[in-house]
Amino acid sequence: MLGISKLSRENGNSICSIANLRSLYLNAINDDEILDLQHPISRSTLVLQELQLRGRLEKVSQWLPSLQRLTTICLFGSGLRKDPLEHFQDVLNLEKMILLEAYEGEELFFKAGGFGKFKKLELTRLQKLKTVKAE
Repeated sequence: MLGISKLSRENGNSICSIANLRSLYLNAINDDEILDLQHPISRSTLVLQELQLRGRLEKVSQWLPSLQRLTTICLFGSGLRKDPLEHFQDVLNLEKMILLEAYEGEELFFKAGGFGKFKKLELTRLQKLKTVKAE
């Protein structure tokens, strides 16, 4: 387990090479700081089961949906403009997603066949969200 507080954009990618990490908690230095997690994560970190990100994201990093052992993801204050469900629907073991001020769109969409083990979705303070749809 690793938790890092006061993370700045410049040092956000330093965590990507830690081996056998099961839980990762990253907190930006302030509410306006962007968590830059765009560099690929190492293969040794693909055992990650729980991920919590507090801070703005410009977009969902391409390597996040490759975390097939991930069971829980929490996004706080991410301010994403694109539906985050789109990125995580193929994560086979994902059971729980928490979105708190994490999405600025009007609709969340569950596609048919995605989220095989999904059990819980928490939506908090998504000011612009109007609908949640499922195929």
